Amino acid sequence: MKLKLVTLVESENVLEELFNLDLPAKIAFKLSVIDKVVQEKLFSFKKVKEKLIVKYGEESKEQQGFFSVKEENKPEYFKELSEILNEDIEIDCDKLSIDILEGQNIPVKKISKLSWLFE
Repeated sequence: MKLKLVTLVESENVLEELFNLDLPAKIAFKLSVIDKVVQEKLFSFKKVKEKLIVKYGEESKEQQGFFSVKEENKPEYFKELSEILNEDIEIDCDKLSIDILEGQNIPVKKISKLSWLFE
């Protein structure tokens, strides 16, 4: 399925909760496959984001190896970050039935972040 990277990034925390639910084995297996694909995409994004922070940032004087974006570079940093987040990505998995969450107590606000995953 195709979606914007920003959609995946914004659903990361809710996905983590979903992947930790106690679900039947068949559903848990499907979710573990999706988890692997999602983690690969998120890892790639985080590596690129770290490179941007180094590119537009400076190393902390207190913490060696810790970088933060310089104030004067923030517009360029956020412009590049936004371009990356708006990229279309492909997630190689089928949509799941929302019925798999029957009996689970998950707030609507959280489920709405996963609308790309369910049919």
